[in-house]
Amino acid sequence: MNKINLYFLPFLFLFILNSCVSNKRLTYFNGLKDSSFILAVTNFEPTIQKGDILYIGVTCSNPQEAAVFNSVNSVLSPSGITAMQVTTTPGQLISSDGKITLPQIGEIFAIGKTTKQLANEIQLAVTPYLKDPLVTIKFLNFKITVLGEVAKPGVINVSNERITILEALGQSGDLTPYANRENLLIIRDSAGFQQSHRFSLLDHSLFSKSFYFLKPNDVIYIEANNIKGINTGIIPTVLPLALSILSLFFLITNQIK
Repeated sequence: MNKINLYFLPFLFLFILNSCVSNKRLTYFNGLKDSSFILAVTNFEPTIQKGDILYIGVTCSNPQEAAVFNSVNSVLSPSGITAMQVTTTPGQLISSDGKITLPQIGEIFAIGKTTKQLANEIQLAVTPYLKDPLVTIKFLNFKITVLGEVAKPGVINVSNERITILEALGQSGDLTPYANRENLLIIRDSAGFQQSHRFSLLDHSLFSKSFYFLKPNDVIYIEANNIKGINTGIIPTVLPLALSILSLFFLITNQIK
């Protein structure tokens, strides 16, 4: 009987390894006690980048006078108008040279500015044409992509122009048990340069990282841990077969005896 137990020990070990994940590796910010943190950026506002699409709304005491400046937010049909008037998407697309174009105003450089900064600049520009103008600017394509070991990978559309790493993971249905919580990756396009940042959900210093607040078009990738490699590898296929063969071996051996 002792010899049989020795035969089964390796398979028992593999079975336990195959089915268990340490709770410490599943718990975010493990060991974190009551405390307060200084965020790297307390008044975070995303800056405008090439390829962003902006809603630019202009209002004043006379709405008809402001209508010409709001025409950039309309989707126009190509029938009966010139090619210069055709737009395929609402809003203003930030061109490769970083500029937007407004009727009567002309080109305004936008890249690197916040929506508030650009709104103030446009408001000054339209003041000679409108009485008491008010300019509102919003991102129309603020989106975050979450890939890898989450319950709902995909694209998140952000309406309030402010989202953190934890909020993005929450909207993705949280991490799966197979996620590597110690080595997540953010990929960011910053002025044409690709940046990458690694971080751990077990480390509370995440709250003070400059990338804790996400920017438009950020990509979060969560890689799989070693447990998934075991569960999806050869062991789940071989282990039942090996146990069956071993059981048959002991059955034949007992019959012979």
